[in-house]
Amino acid sequence: MVLSESIYQEVRFLIYSFALGIIITFVYDNIRVFRRVIRHNTFFVSIEDLFFWIGVSLSVFLLQHWENKGIFRWFSVVGAFLGMIIYKMLLSRFYVKEMTFLFQKILKGLYIVFSFIFTPIYFIEKKVGSFLKKIGFYIRQRTVKQKIRLTSYRKMVKMTLCKHKKRKSRSERRTHGQKNCSS
Repeated sequence: MVLSESIYQEVRFLIYSFALGIIITFVYDNIRVFRRVIRHNTFFVSIEDLFFWIGVSLSVFLLQHWENKGIFRWFSVVGAFLGMIIYKMLLSRFYVKEMTFLFQKILKGLYIVFSFIFTPIYFIEKKVGSFLKKIGFYIRQRTVKQKIRLTSYRKMVKMTLCKHKKRKSRSERRTHGQKNCSS
């Protein structure tokens, strides 16, 4: 028995809807793996979900447009839903668990490699930093001593000038109104 062309197109559309349901669930499982490997707050989860659902709506729209000339068919929704359910029951749990484990191991390995590479740099930075802190403390301590000396010198000069000014003003008071005999 030969299927008519319209029935063949409907079956093909149902298969594409089924495959789209599997793809949608697979993409969301990858987002779940990403969220488990790199934890982040609610704001970024919301942004990810927004982009995911925009992508899902565009892909469903394009499937409806290309395969069925934009005519909405309920069996395509049922086909996508069946694809999601079957993928979820058969592969989703295993995929998310194993991929999360794999990526966590990869990140841990990268951390070990980079920490091994950068350990000498951290050691040198620590030694140079502690040396510079000691020098900086010595310089800072020295400048404090110098400031104290300058302050004390300034105070001594000020006191000397004040004493000299007081002597001068006393001597002017004594001679005020008197004519100098030496002239």
